[in-house]
Amino acid sequence: MLAFAAGSLQLGLGIAASARPSRRLFAGAVVLSLVLAQLYVLNVTVGLPPLIAHAHQSGTHSVLGVTVSLPNRIDGQGIAALAAEAIAVISAVVADRRSR
Repeated sequence: MLAFAAGSLQLGLGIAASARPSRRLFAGAVVLSLVLAQLYVLNVTVGLPPLIAHAHQSGTHSVLGVTVSLPNRIDGQGIAALAAEAIAVISAVVADRRSR
């Protein structure tokens, strides 16, 4: 559900930036993409809270007093998602520079 919301927000930012380029829209796209990349890295290193984690194995552990799911494995889908986020960041930066 959260992935769908983030994807919808990214699509909306892209459409809005295409229709009316703005530094704020490009910055929003960059920040959202970097946050999603960071969440992936956290998910495969220490784990995320069970309500938002995409885990392939059941179980939890505690990190600094916070209960999180067991770390997920790095897979092709995750690497493709990170590549898409990197492309989104690069595209937003290039589009911002061209719009000035």
